[in-house]
Amino acid sequence: MTALTETEVFRVPIKEILQLSDEIPTLIWVYAGYLQKTMMYLCVINNRRMNLTAEERYQWFCEKWPEVEASASNKQIASFLRMRPESLSRLKAQMKQSEKEAKTLENHVGHVVGSSLPVGGESTHAVISGHSGMAGQRMFTDLHELKAGDMVYIHVLDEVLAYDVDEVNTV
Repeated sequence: MTALTETEVFRVPIKEILQLSDEIPTLIWVYAGYLQKTMMYLCVINNRRMNLTAEERYQWFCEKWPEVEASASNKQIASFLRMRPESLSRLKAQMKQSEKEAKTLENHVGHVVGSSLPVGGESTHAVISGHSGMAGQRMFTDLHELKAGDMVYIHVLDEVLAYDVDEVNTV
C-alpha cells in the first residue's frame, strides 16, 4: 500500500491494548468512542459514494479533499469514487467543457446544436441561447417583451441578419 504524502503508521499489538485497558479502564471507552466516530464517518462517505451521481460524487470529492484531488492519480480517485478511471477521465472532460460553455454564456450568446447556424439564408431556423438579467449585460434581458412575429437582428461576421421570431422559451 502506498500513501499520497509522507505518513507515519503507529502499530500497537492487540495484546498490549488489552493489557493497557486493564490498567486504564477508561482507555477502552476512549477507543470505542473514536471507533464509533470513524464508523459513522465511513457510513456517511459510503452513502455519498452510493447515492450520488458520478458527477456529484466527483464534485463532492473535489470540494471535500482538494489537496488529494491535486496529488492523487486518476486511478486512485476513480477507485475511491467507485468508477473506472476511463469514466472519470470522460467525466472530467465533460465538466471542463460545461464550465467553458458556462463562462462563454456569461458574455456571449450561444448557438444551440442541431439548429441552423445563424448565417442567414431562406428556410434557416437558428436557435440561440443566452442569459438574461445579468448585471452589466443586456443580452436577453428584454426577451420577455418579444412575441411571435417580431424581428430580431443579429450581428454575425460584419453582417446584420434579420430573423422573424416564431417562438420564445424561457428555461
